[in-house]
Amino acid sequence: MISVGQKLLLMMLIFFHTGSVALASHELVTLTVKNPDPYTGNQSWFVYTKNPGDTIDDIATIKNYGEETVFVRIYAVDAATSDTGSFILKFQHEDQDGIGDWSTISKNDISIKPGERIDVPFKIKIPETISPGQYIGGIIIEYGPNVTQGNSKDCATNGNCGSSIVSVKTRIGSRIYLTIPGQTEEKVSLTDFSYYTTLTGQARFKLKIVNQGNVVYQPQAEITVRDSKGNVFDTFSKPLGTSMPDSVIEPIITWDKNRPLTANFSATASVTFPRRFQVAGEILHGAPMVKTISFVIIPWDHIFYLSIIALIAVCLCAMHTMRLKHEISDGTEYRILEGDDIISIAEKNKTSWRKLAELNGIKPPYILKKGASIVIPKPDKKRQ
Repeated sequence: MISVGQKLLLMMLIFFHTGSVALASHELVTLTVKNPDPYTGNQSWFVYTKNPGDTIDDIATIKNYGEETVFVRIYAVDAATSDTGSFILKFQHEDQDGIGDWSTISKNDISIKPGERIDVPFKIKIPETISPGQYIGGIIIEYGPNVTQGNSKDCATNGNCGSSIVSVKTRIGSRIYLTIPGQTEEKVSLTDFSYYTTLTGQARFKLKIVNQGNVVYQPQAEITVRDSKGNVFDTFSKPLGTSMPDSVIEPIITWDKNRPLTANFSATASVTFPRRFQVAGEILHGAPMVKTISFVIIPWDHIFYLSIIALIAVCLCAMHTMRLKHEISDGTEYRILEGDDIISIAEKNKTSWRKLAELNGIKPPYILKKGASIVIPKPDKKRQ
């Protein structure tokens, strides 16, 4: 028999099957900016303001803090946002039409000894026909049991990581933010605002933000909830992730405040759109965009659980009815005689007087009429 521990191990092996990628929580290998911005000292991101046709020359630094030699694959990719607005860096095998396509790394496969620090030069050739706006990508380092000098490119590009049963790769990214000066096109809008609850009773607000311009925003929402009388019931602010050019995001905000089981409410979302990088003297995006909705709190979680309980009760009643019908069909008819009572009949027929009453619908005070017919169930085995 498989133990609980063995089952958990098997599930983990299935989860981390060949080709999966794990993000590191305590990295043995780090990726930093060689020449950080002198004003911010930021060693996590590469930040540039360049013109069309320019070439960026910079250096990424990789250091091995572990005790063994590590083979690392390094490459550039485009960035994107998830449906909910989370920042993500693409995988190498995905289509690259921005920074991932414009970048050239001096060397892609690197062997790093314990304690060693290696500088990796790279170039970003900006197209001459590029439009003004903000472009985001990143540099990725990837290492793990299947990332070696011989097969790292094939593994990262095509997913061909050998015949190993388990392949856990660590993937670390450093963002690249590139701003091309010129006329900005701010075409961002809040197109939808809604409320819903999950089956577990968790209340959520959902917004939809469409960015058709060339500016990266970090939208912020302030939500004010009012009761049916117009009184403020709750107010809170939440960041909505990243809104990139030509993107649609639908961030979800969980409403944690305790609420009555049923009530009428209205909610107003006021969303501002600060830029990801604000240049001195630039005018922020205009007034906040506002949407208001009305909604009724329905305790779907309670309804769900009560429905389950009701369904179980109906099933139990149906089973009980079927059992009674079965016992009646298997029973024998008995005609009540002078002096009979329910207890004496039950004892004589080796059954329970309660079962006898239940089977024949005899109610308290359990008076039996002479000459009437009742059904006697099969004798209880325990009474034989």
